[in-house]
Amino acid sequence: MTALWNLCKRFGRTFFIWSALIVCVGLLAISLILKIQQDKDLSPDSSAKNNVTIASQGSPSPSAEREVAELDNPNTDGWQSEAVADQVKHQLDDLLKLATGSHRDEIKKYDAFVASDYLGQRIVPIDLKSIYEDGFVRIQRSDALPSVGDAATIDEADVNRQGFIESLIEWGKSIGDADELHFEIKVIRVQQGENQATTKQKIAVTGQIKTGGYEQHAVWSCSWKLDAMDNQWKLSRLEVLDFEVASSPNEQKTLFTDGTASVLDKNECFESQVLRSYNTHLKRMQDWRYSARIGWTGLAVADVNGDGREDLYVTQDSGLPNLLLIQQQDGTVRNLANEWGVDWLHDSPAALFLDFDNDRDQDLAIAIESGIVLCANQGDRFEVKKVLPISDDVKSLSAADFNLDGKVDLFCCVYDRNAGMGESETVAGSSPLNEVFYDAKSGGANLLFQNNGDWNFADVTQEVGLDKDNVRLSYASAWEDYDNDGDPDLYIANDFAENQLFRNELNPATSKTKNERPQFVEVAKEAGAQDQAGGMSVSWSDHNRDGWMDLYIGNMFSSAGNRVTTQEQFKAGEVDGVRGIFTRFSRGNSLLVNRGDGGFDDAGEETGVSMGRWAWSSCFADVNNDGWQDILVGNGFITGENRQQDL
Repeated sequence: MTALWNLCKRFGRTFFIWSALIVCVGLLAISLILKIQQDKDLSPDSSAKNNVTIASQGSPSPSAEREVAELDNPNTDGWQSEAVADQVKHQLDDLLKLATGSHRDEIKKYDAFVASDYLGQRIVPIDLKSIYEDGFVRIQRSDALPSVGDAATIDEADVNRQGFIESLIEWGKSIGDADELHFEIKVIRVQQGENQATTKQKIAVTGQIKTGGYEQHAVWSCSWKLDAMDNQWKLSRLEVLDFEVASSPNEQKTLFTDGTASVLDKNECFESQVLRSYNTHLKRMQDWRYSARIGWTGLAVADVNGDGREDLYVTQDSGLPNLLLIQQQDGTVRNLANEWGVDWLHDSPAALFLDFDNDRDQDLAIAIESGIVLCANQGDRFEVKKVLPISDDVKSLSAADFNLDGKVDLFCCVYDRNAGMGESETVAGSSPLNEVFYDAKSGGANLLFQNNGDWNFADVTQEVGLDKDNVRLSYASAWEDYDNDGDPDLYIANDFAENQLFRNELNPATSKTKNERPQFVEVAKEAGAQDQAGGMSVSWSDHNRDGWMDLYIGNMFSSAGNRVTTQEQFKAGEVDGVRGIFTRFSRGNSLLVNRGDGGFDDAGEETGVSMGRWAWSSCFADVNNDGWQDILVGNGFITGENRQQDL
């Protein structure tokens, strides 16, 4: 019986294998037949019937397009102010294009934009003077402007319609020959009356002149009259609230040069991966569970091989190998991720170089879907030493020796809880639809791992007091001793919620907490550092060199949000303060200046650094080596087929 049973098992396995092969071959044959038929249907000589069918499947129907257009029409839902904003934006855009184009001298064409009774200011202040120049960039402003921002109108005599058009033509001639000339108009306020309106807008003009880059930035207050003859808004008054010109004074000296190709193009990954777009990778992804998260990639910089040159580690989207770009003597880089054992295909949104084992070389921490991988630097390769299990969606990593024991510890910012699709969710892992927009509490828990030596790490989040309100949607964190008491404090930038500032209560002299309290105490509200907005990034620096560390926080600027949230009908029935919270969400970035008494003042608008657009990342850096910290902001969202469609 035993022999017979073994024979049956062997026969069964053989039968199963052959059956599986036959099924696979059959499926392959069917697939090929369907592919041939599909190619035939899509060929130029395919029938009209097939063409119509394919078009209807691939494109929305005319009725669907009309429905979408109706939903996007502010005139049908009581938001006439939005219709006004759209119309005046196009009027200003066309007016600037006319003034810089070849027909600028045809005065009759200005009838479509400027009212016959125009009385207001010139488009450019007369008394522009250089307020800063370092050989790389020249900044010009008007002496008549009392301070940075929108506080007052530049004090200049009004001109009539002819004088305004002449100033437009003069301005157009001064920059009309610039290459890649582009106008961007952001309408941020609308007040509408009977056949008249007042708008405030931020204006940006960029281009390339002979000596290099050129930018104009202005804030205008515009008055408009609705022309009954052609139903168009005509400009009746313009006041310049703010004006600045930035240009390159010397074509031989540029602050930055794009060296992407010259540094990277000797690597196979340059054309096949680095230069490819979001859509290219999206079509080739095998794992679509988190397809909305594509683009969450990280960078880490350090000298990994001890040759005195900085190297770069780049984490890529799921399915693409991470890159370790080792800098060569000539300034180029070689991708040696495979040789160093870190060309992983995992979805890894963050990486960090640090000396975790105190052996004076840079080790590597990488966040993946299931944990934090810790790798020891062995001189010519990385060796995995530990995987710290994490079940939630880590967005970024930061590190500090929070307990002053001489070993660097690791903090993980977590955004979503790693859960499956629920009835209230639109994308796996995303926030529920019923979340409070400005007070989200559905995130995963941030984690602090204490380094106990010999690659042993312990989760001490709750023990040290970092579990307070630990359900935010956290994007970024940064450590700094903001109160100058000798220990590192922690700031966390949260999306759709208040940010958090945890003051470290450790006594550096005794390495014990003060008054037996938890080591970290959340003090953002009392310190004026909550910055309730869409926090994306955070960076510390003593920007004014007064000995106290200041904060720059990357949020989101929205011109539509600025307009809508200031209209009377927006959230009309809400309690006091709610509308202001929504307006704050649209304002943009924040510069929190440390007063030195434990508190901060928001100087973002006063110093002119709030407008960071749709900001994802920001940092302080002295880019021109003059001893003062500058600010770099990485921004953007969706790149359209042309610049008008960019977000």
